[in-house]
Amino acid sequence: MWSTPERQTARRVLGNFIKNHTAPSEEECRNILLQEPCLKNRTPLQLKAWAYNQIKNVYYRKGPQQRKRWTTPEKAIVRNVFSNYINQKTYPSSEECRRVLELNPELQGRTVPQIKSFLQHAATKH
Repeated sequence: MWSTPERQTARRVLGNFIKNHTAPSEEECRNILLQEPCLKNRTPLQLKAWAYNQIKNVYYRKGPQQRKRWTTPEKAIVRNVFSNYINQKTYPSSEECRRVLELNPELQGRTVPQIKSFLQHAATKH
C-alpha cells in the first residue's frame, strides 16, 4: 500500500507521464527514485507500475477521449521531424516523441500514442 506522501510525490514527479499517457522507462524511474527520498523504499518497477495504473485509471474514469483532427501545421511538423521513420516504416522511441512534443508548442495537446498512430498511418500511405 502506498502512503499518502508517496502518492503525492509520485503524482508530482510523474504528472507529465500520466498526462501524456506514457509510462516512464525503468531508467527514468531509477533517476526519480534517486532524487526523491520519500520514494526510497520503492523499486523502479513499482514506480513504473504505479504510473501505468494511474494512466489506466484516468482513461477509464473519463472514458474514451473526443478525437481531435490533425491540423495542417501539426501534420507538417510531424512529417518533417520524423520523415526518416516514415520512409523506413519504423517508429521513434517514446522519448524522442516526448522531446518533439516539448519543443513544438503547436503540438500541445497531442500525446506520444497519437504521434505514433499518425506515423503508422503515414507509413502505410507512403
